[in-house]
Amino acid sequence: MYTLLRRVLGCLAALLVTAPLAWADANHYVNVLVGERAAGMAGAYTAVSDDASGMFYNPAGISFARETSLSASMNAYRLVRDEYDGRVLGGQGWERTSSSLLPNYFGLTHPLGHGVLGFSYAVPDSVSTDQDQVFENLPSSIPGVTVDRHRINFNEQDTLYLFGPSYGLALGPQVSVGLTLYAHRRTTEFILSQMVELSDGRFQLSSRYLDVDEWGVRPLVGIMVSPTDRVALGFTVARTWVLHSDARSQVTLKPHDTNEVFEEVLDAGDHRRYPYEVRFGVAVFPNQNWLVSADAVYDSATRDPAFGDRRVTWNGAVGVEYYWSPAWAVRAGVFSDRANTPDVRDGGTDQMEHVDRYGASLSLTRFRRGASLTFGVIYARGKGEAQLVGGSTDIQDVTETSITAFLAASYRN
Repeated sequence: MYTLLRRVLGCLAALLVTAPLAWADANHYVNVLVGERAAGMAGAYTAVSDDASGMFYNPAGISFARETSLSASMNAYRLVRDEYDGRVLGGQGWERTSSSLLPNYFGLTHPLGHGVLGFSYAVPDSVSTDQDQVFENLPSSIPGVTVDRHRINFNEQDTLYLFGPSYGLALGPQVSVGLTLYAHRRTTEFILSQMVELSDGRFQLSSRYLDVDEWGVRPLVGIMVSPTDRVALGFTVARTWVLHSDARSQVTLKPHDTNEVFEEVLDAGDHRRYPYEVRFGVAVFPNQNWLVSADAVYDSATRDPAFGDRRVTWNGAVGVEYYWSPAWAVRAGVFSDRANTPDVRDGGTDQMEHVDRYGASLSLTRFRRGASLTFGVIYARGKGEAQLVGGSTDIQDVTETSITAFLAASYRN
């Protein structure tokens, strides 16, 4: 899709002011934390995973959930704001906001044979943007002519869905293994319309449309070892393979110096290449009230001429859980979400955005008769660089902030 979008930009090179190019956040691997307990602990869950949300983090852990368990993050609202400095359109800055409200996790486990069988549904990434902006009194490339008004209408919907079965099996009192086999689906719709009104009465219109539908599989294999009663270790390996992908882009352009309308349609079936993800976690249970866990996450580099190369990333998370009574628990954590894109270099053009993010989570849970209800918030912030104007060597400083509020419930019988 990256190459396809840049080819589209080439078609729009005649624009007096090139519009910012934006698409869903494939530049990070920790976009939305899922799971009731795991999200409150900042995703540091690889060595815990003993409830239904463990199917997403480490299916080996669900072998210890010998009762029926149901977990659902019923609603998660996420708001993201990106602020770019004043070198975008005529020296003016630009701000992009996106939001999404959706159920981002559902999981059910039940003992079967010597192990535990489960099914889960997760939405680990979702972007929804609907933005209208007007810029006035901008310079143009035509001598003696300025841009009176530049209108930008931008809409983007991009969501990643994972769903499938899991099975966890205890090989003994201290070792368990597990497998989750997710179906992978990603849908993207991108619409950008612009109107440029010149001071001499002429105008230019353009519209750009991109639609992508992607299907694949994501197997996740995990192991958990408990060398002592108070320490657990977790290890997982996962990767997504895209089996089918359809992408169509349509560009329509009416230049300022003619009444002709030009149109180009591009079709592509390139398969996005996802990295191997390796997670290692350790959990310590000092007593019956406290839990401390930590995760280290490695994502391999990918060589992908269609969607852009990605470099190796390392991320980490640390979470704590404290029961101050049998009816109440509080969870908190910190995490990193470093960009998988190369650093933005001086003198380059059309480079992908690079923003390293860091965040924290906090949640409160109420227990009653085998059920629990959790409310939590997740905050992340990062700074980096981007190039929004196609073909230009200008680099913009970026500040990104996001906040997620989630309400989750679980039940064990």
